[in-house]
Amino acid sequence: MPYAGLSDELISRGYVVKQLPIGQGYKQYIAPNGKVAITKARLYEYPFISRITKTISQDKELSYAFARLLDVVVPETLRTTSFEQANAFLAKYGRVITKPTKLGGSKGITLNITRPEQLNEAILHATFDDEPPLIQEQFVGEEVRFTVIRGKVHSVVLRQTPRVVGDGQKTVAELIKAENKARESLVFPLRTYAQLSSEIIPEHFITDSRVLAESEVQELSLATSFATGASFYGVLNTTHASYIEIAERLAARLNPHFLVVDLMINNRQSPAAPGNYIFLEFNTAPTLAVYTSLRDGDTPDVIAKIADLIDEYSKLSQLRLTD
Repeated sequence: MPYAGLSDELISRGYVVKQLPIGQGYKQYIAPNGKVAITKARLYEYPFISRITKTISQDKELSYAFARLLDVVVPETLRTTSFEQANAFLAKYGRVITKPTKLGGSKGITLNITRPEQLNEAILHATFDDEPPLIQEQFVGEEVRFTVIRGKVHSVVLRQTPRVVGDGQKTVAELIKAENKARESLVFPLRTYAQLSSEIIPEHFITDSRVLAESEVQELSLATSFATGASFYGVLNTTHASYIEIAERLAARLNPHFLVVDLMINNRQSPAAPGNYIFLEFNTAPTLAVYTSLRDGDTPDVIAKIADLIDEYSKLSQLRLTD
């Protein structure tokens, strides 16, 4: 369960957590002072995040407009269901992606679109509830997640696509076997790393006899989730301060208590500048398992910090009710 870690943390602080037998997965949290909160088990409705913040975060077009107001670089974007307009956009930029306007979790996204027939199919795949999808120039980089708590970036996580790195001796197939063996030894409380099999990476890599040069990188897919083979690393101390400033600037104007800011960065050691990064999206209910399943680097105590915010909100709410 994505939020088992938070439930355990709150229980250790004297909260009572109950699964409610209604709908699809609701939980009840009762604070030690009696304050009650009911929320979705898989998409936590944090009490310290405003409805306006959620609305902006869940609408990509609004998110881009908000980021643009604060001088943050956003991808060139077209919102349309017109194949003619979309194909003109593709001709201008050469490689594009499509995504739904209001769906998260990588749902409905198509990458690496270079031909009109691909684009037309992708538009249909990204159209939900008659909402025109977004078509964007594809930016080359890595997804980096910034978690802001009480106005400061508390965690920076690299969501690295599945890959192997050459040593000048092993074949790609042998490197994949070594990576899978390394993944078997990774033990985390809430998540396990998927084995790189033909179910999640192209089958030809499994038997690839090419020998990669020393430090040569072979990307195996563009996936950025646990289930599809991505790896997660804590990179707070190796990310340029200018990106941290961007995340804190956005949070200060949208929700300083807690906000996740996702950027795509070409080189996170270089300063933020047009061409080196773009804003991707906001998130107000991230999967907390990520923070307890980092392969290397910083190990932030984000779950404890969120529990602190819930504690504080519960006490303030109780005071308002009794004053």
